[in-house]
Amino acid sequence: MDSRKEKISRGDFLKTSGTVIGGMVALSNYGCLANINSLKELMIRGKTNFSLVLPKNSNEKETKAAHQLKFYLSKISKALKVVNEGEYKGNNAIYIGKTNFAKTAEVDSDLLDEDAYLFKQLGDNLIIAGGKENGLINGVYSLLEFFGYRKYSADDPLLVPSKNDFSFPNDELNTPRIKYRTTNYYDARDTDYESWHKLSSSDSWGMFVHTFELLISPEKYGKTHPEYFSLIDGERNPVTQLCLSNEEVFQTLVSELKERIEMKPKAKYWSVSQNDNDKYCQCGPCSDINKKYGNLPSGSMVWFVNRVARKFPDKIISTLAYWYTRAAPSNIVAEPNVNIMLCNIESTREKPVFDTDPAFTNDLRDWGKMSQDILIWDYNIQFANPVSPFPNLHTIGPNIKFYIQNNVRALFMQATGNKGEFAHLRAYLITKLMWNPNADPNAIIYDFLDGYYGKAAIPILNYIESMREALLNDNFRLNIFGDPRDAVKNYLASDKMIHYNHLFDKAEKAVLDDEQKLTRVKEARLPLLIAEIQIAGQIP
Repeated sequence: MDSRKEKISRGDFLKTSGTVIGGMVALSNYGCLANINSLKELMIRGKTNFSLVLPKNSNEKETKAAHQLKFYLSKISKALKVVNEGEYKGNNAIYIGKTNFAKTAEVDSDLLDEDAYLFKQLGDNLIIAGGKENGLINGVYSLLEFFGYRKYSADDPLLVPSKNDFSFPNDELNTPRIKYRTTNYYDARDTDYESWHKLSSSDSWGMFVHTFELLISPEKYGKTHPEYFSLIDGERNPVTQLCLSNEEVFQTLVSELKERIEMKPKAKYWSVSQNDNDKYCQCGPCSDINKKYGNLPSGSMVWFVNRVARKFPDKIISTLAYWYTRAAPSNIVAEPNVNIMLCNIESTREKPVFDTDPAFTNDLRDWGKMSQDILIWDYNIQFANPVSPFPNLHTIGPNIKFYIQNNVRALFMQATGNKGEFAHLRAYLITKLMWNPNADPNAIIYDFLDGYYGKAAIPILNYIESMREALLNDNFRLNIFGDPRDAVKNYLASDKMIHYNHLFDKAEKAVLDDEQKLTRVKEARLPLLIAEIQIAGQIP
């Protein structure tokens, strides 16, 4: 175990991301932590002469960030105090937020991306600055992780490092490439877990998908204004889509959207998107717009949403690339504040999507050429059997990197919302990679296994790797709506099952003296046992 830990150090897990030069930031990477360089020691054997210093008139986010840092560091040392900059007379401090000291170092938080954070040393002091949204608290939690704190799940206590000697990280800037990061894994429901792992709040959305019928109600306008709705085979039908070429439709929708935005002014994303059917308008003017932009119904959709976005330049107007609008139009570019939401529910998961789904890959590349902001609605579990083994962990990192290469700036990683196979590990891996797509997925996985399962980490890692190797041994297609019985000649073959159970026997034996970790190992084994029962035909 010790030799393995030496191979995958914290420095490998999260690498240097950038530097600060004269108040300007030079980025070499995104969303990762700096290697320690032992420049200034914050704490030696739990003792420190540092204080946490806030601006004279600190705001709510600055105050929260300082007290969260104090709270977690107090688990090792009670010496740290939070003080006001106007009252502080010492020489060793962590300055948090928009302090005058930060200004002397030419650190301007207003120049940072809303979730970005900055560490900068000046003399015997460390400055933590952050963007206006969650940047500051992101910096605090990243500093704590740098010191060795871990939050592996929402249900379990925070892992506090056993050491009590801490040094500051190097100067660095972390700006996430993915601006909206969310998942509905069980752990992400917890607000503390959500904040610790830098997930975006659901409050970011004012309206979310299939909103045409909400913005222009068929009940309200269907009889009085049938011309607002799709013309199909010579008839207007309100239970369809909108007639996007109709100017009154545009004015009415903008008016309704304006009222809703006024009720939720802090919401950033607003969906203006088709209803959940394929009955788009085929009137002459709508068809003419589609012909102009590649002869696709997505042409009139982007044309219409662009017009809406220009009315609300401080909001992001999101629309769907889904069903009849899945293929990207041509001869048109999405406005900078238009978000395209693209789903890949058809993709199989044995390899990254660019190796298995050419249709989705081409659609994403085409949308990436005409849009600066794409949201991928991704799927990472087997929905029909969410507790059964689903060996796709190796695809998550490459997929996220591919998305970013094609202008994906928002990501929703869907699960069931309940506990399932390796649910804590999956949530941990996904949140880390959404923040830092350049991080090493294998190092993240091992960091979790080592911290969560202790001495059982290596057998469980071997189980994950063995199942992946079996999956990739032939041309098996890993479907998100599949069944364990589909894999009886692949990764769930009888000889493989014997090997997997042998690995779990070793894992349980390794932690017999640790009741908590033994329980965790047994929970990790349950999906294998359930698959055995399903394969035997006892569960339909």
